[in-house]
Amino acid sequence: MDRDFAPLFNFLANPPQVFDGTIPVPAPLTPKPAPAAIPASLKPVAAPAKAPAAVAASGLLRQIRVARDAVTQARRRLARAAVTPRERSATDERVRVWMDLDELAINVVRSDGKPATAADAAEWMLRLNFLFDGEAWLGDRDDLRLLGGVGIRKVRRGE
Repeated sequence: MDRDFAPLFNFLANPPQVFDGTIPVPAPLTPKPAPAAIPASLKPVAAPAKAPAAVAASGLLRQIRVARDAVTQARRRLARAAVTPRERSATDERVRVWMDLDELAINVVRSDGKPATAADAAEWMLRLNFLFDGEAWLGDRDDLRLLGGVGIRKVRRGE
């Protein structure tokens, strides 16, 4: 903050000058001593210019970075849309599905690489928003297409 007011402080520190019409003569200038030579090892070295291939590569890397960010954002939007509950519309139809979970388990892949069981298939059905009422699975007809018809024995209109 003192730097901002330095000219003002310098002005106030000098006595006031009265203009009498004469031109003040400045004091003779004394030559400044020559600065000491800077050793070559301490002189800053300018960065060499980039080769055209490096410039093109940096542009390509920038494009890849932008594309990666776009894909990441799209994946996040897709994941967000997958977990948010859908609004019910008049066209949604609830169905009851009787199915063979052992047959569905053939299409279920576990993250640890072990073969899937009927319990894994039941967990998959729960993740697809189907509920088990003790006899059949209750869910939306639109979600039924995610099963691909595997293991389905009977489909009836639900409640």
